[in-house]
Amino acid sequence: MQRLVHFLTQRDMLHEAIGEQGLVSAFSVGLPNGRKRAFDLLLLEITDDLGDDYVRFAILPYLARPPDGFPLQLLKRISEINYELPCLKFVLDDDGDLGLILDICADRCDDTRFDFALQLLADYGGAYEAEFATMIGSN
Repeated sequence: MQRLVHFLTQRDMLHEAIGEQGLVSAFSVGLPNGRKRAFDLLLLEITDDLGDDYVRFAILPYLARPPDGFPLQLLKRISEINYELPCLKFVLDDDGDLGLILDICADRCDDTRFDFALQLLADYGGAYEAEFATMIGSN
């Protein structure tokens, strides 16, 4: 986890530890409409079922679950997007909130890939914000 702390500190990103394998921070992105949107960033060191180590970059929540749940139209759209995107995936967490995740092999997570991961989250997080908000608003 020291390496992740180093990456965040290098970028002047405030952060705090959550448990022994995670860090929480935040960043903001410019949206196509000119507004800025802040996202919570969760960084986790994880090991998959095959024993491979990864760094998980996650925006959680990307969108909080509406009181009546997400509309079916939005869930279908998320399924389409997840099929189209090879690396990033939209996920539903245990609370029903929508998140956006990206896993990078831990042994390949260097400065360049760290910046690439943040940029991907920023680009795609901002790209779908208006579309999803419209679908939720029309529910």
